[in-house]
Amino acid sequence: APWAGAPWTPRRWQVEALPKIGEALRCGERTVVSAATGSGKAILLTEVAHLFARGMPDDECVVITTPTQALVRQLAETVAARVGAASVGVYYGRAKQPDRPIVVSCNPSLANLHVALAMAARKVRLLIADEVHGTEGRILRDVIPQIAPKHAVGFTATPFRSAKEESLSLWQSLAFRYDFSDALRDRVLVPWRVANWDGTGDADTDLVCADLIERHGRGPGIVSATSIEDADAY
Repeated sequence: APWAGAPWTPRRWQVEALPKIGEALRCGERTVVSAATGSGKAILLTEVAHLFARGMPDDECVVITTPTQALVRQLAETVAARVGAASVGVYYGRAKQPDRPIVVSCNPSLANLHVALAMAARKVRLLIADEVHGTEGRILRDVIPQIAPKHAVGFTATPFRSAKEESLSLWQSLAFRYDFSDALRDRVLVPWRVANWDGTGDADTDLVCADLIERHGRGPGIVSATSIEDADAY
């Protein structure tokens, strides 16, 4: 049964979403799940991968693709907590484990993973695209049809984009949507407050933000940075 033996208790929306995803995939649709940032997409993604990998023959695999190497490692750890580390491989740079039942790849390495799987005569039973709005990039837009997965599902917080290069031309339906208002209602996310800068004091952005946090911050918060280096420095 879904969620049986999982190392976490699923949230209500995850339980509701899972059969909707299954229904879309059984209909042969390349479908998308939209869920607010922080609501638990990775846990739902993991359960989908777990269900498809059960009883899978050796010549098939589940492939998860995500934009960065850091996200590859993060997702691989989450999936391994559900299915066991021996069943999960990663594929990027020099870390290449294409022989595992579930393989987590970064987007730029997906084409090379496709070649490795083809050489081993392995087919993709399920392709999961994390941050699916990124699949309009040239590499993924070309390689996903070549992979020809039997089933495909994408996850994102922002499926509807104004930029053409982040549209969803490879995808056919929206299986489930869980937005910020839903997450706030369910107390999955905490309400937030906006503290505006009054234009006075030091104009250095980091100092202004640090001052606002010191004066107004109460509990969890998010700081948006322009890069990993900027976030570390901040």
